[in-house]
Amino acid sequence: MRLENDGVVGQGVGRWGASDSLSILSIIKLWPNVLAPQRGSQTEHRLRALQDLGGARIRVIAPIAGAKDGVKRWRRQVFAQGSVDSAVPDLEKRASIVVHHPRYTDYTRGAGADGGWIERELTRRSYRAAVLRAAQRLIRRYGPFDLIDAHGLAFDGWAARSAAMRSGCPLVVTAYDAADRLRGLSGAARTRAARTIVDARLLLAQGRMQAQALTQLGAAESRIAVIRPGVDLFRFKPEPEAAARARLKRSLGVAETAPLALSIADGEQGDAHHRLAIAAIAESPRITLRILGAGQAVETLSAYAARRGVAERIGFLDDPTDIRAPEIMRAADVALVLADGPGGRAVALECLASGAGVVVSPLIETEGVGESPAVEVAPISAFDGKPDLAGSLLAKRIAALTPTDAQAAAALRASARRVAEGSPLRHSVEDLAAAFRRAAHKGEPHRGGGAPAALEAAAAPER
Repeated sequence: MRLENDGVVGQGVGRWGASDSLSILSIIKLWPNVLAPQRGSQTEHRLRALQDLGGARIRVIAPIAGAKDGVKRWRRQVFAQGSVDSAVPDLEKRASIVVHHPRYTDYTRGAGADGGWIERELTRRSYRAAVLRAAQRLIRRYGPFDLIDAHGLAFDGWAARSAAMRSGCPLVVTAYDAADRLRGLSGAARTRAARTIVDARLLLAQGRMQAQALTQLGAAESRIAVIRPGVDLFRFKPEPEAAARARLKRSLGVAETAPLALSIADGEQGDAHHRLAIAAIAESPRITLRILGAGQAVETLSAYAARRGVAERIGFLDDPTDIRAPEIMRAADVALVLADGPGGRAVALECLASGAGVVVSPLIETEGVGESPAVEVAPISAFDGKPDLAGSLLAKRIAALTPTDAQAAAALRASARRVAEGSPLRHSVEDLAAAFRRAAHKGEPHRGGGAPAALEAAAAPER
């Protein structure tokens, strides 16, 4: 991956010498694989830059929910594990990073939207066991890592905590949940988060709001490092030629003169997110919509679009092998990024770097996005789930970002790019490198400790 145009090389990151390069074991549930190359791609790009430019040696454990081909048929039926994820290889190398894909059982499949408490608990335990087996095997083969890096306090952080305690490796946890969701943790989830906070040497927040939420959970301020947002300005860039943008639109089945809107989301927020986008398009007769990340909800979303009378202006770009995200973003005039949390902000920056205006969630961290004519804040987030009421309000934001005048549209694209240029990828790489060096320093306490609130919560009986 070329990042020279992003200004990374020779501007503050530098290369660590061979004597002090770090070996890092990253545990990440949302990581791209051969069948879903766009899932968690922002995290992959950042760690790849850290390895290629910072000299770190990184291995990734990215567990996959799904049974292997040899599992008995009755087990696939009972645990609903005949998914395409079962075709992902146990080991793959993506660019310069080796990725291990141990399997775990997702007991919530076929048990309703999220399953009951028992199904969620069994899934969490299966995930932790898969991570532990993979981590212990890697540590036996390659020796202790300088640190274990987990992405999220829930699945990844809890599983990585167990691996770190058994291996003696320092633990670094990146908080990926939105600040409001972190504050809303309760019961067993809050206890697990508190235990992870206490045992982590360093917590990485992706904005001030998230850092404040971590302190409210009991994290000591001295153990929180804020990582600035960053986007690969070489990979995501605008298309300056109108004719080239017209060709890109035609390749997506969109008329050259029709303003193109993207709805980008996946995971648990995807369905609600895309319903909001469809409701907005129903109030925007000029706009054509393409949806990225619908997954298995294509059928229900298509039915909703037909009910709203906009089926002919809606399309899905959900081929799991499609890696054209930068090209698709360059074709767009506006993107709806209503997902909460750092993931939503990262996608918003990618769209802005590609020259598209963005409509963002009101709960998104505004650092790195800033105030610009190319950014509109939505009146409702994907979690509010009221698409029929929000459609007309979102349509007004879309209209503001899709002017009919060609000069005004060009000015908006230039403004979008300027916003993204304020957050180059080197910012994230510099901050991440400094945080990892700090966490791996032998003079640091092995456990991070925490405020009294975290220590008290961590003392609660484990469930």
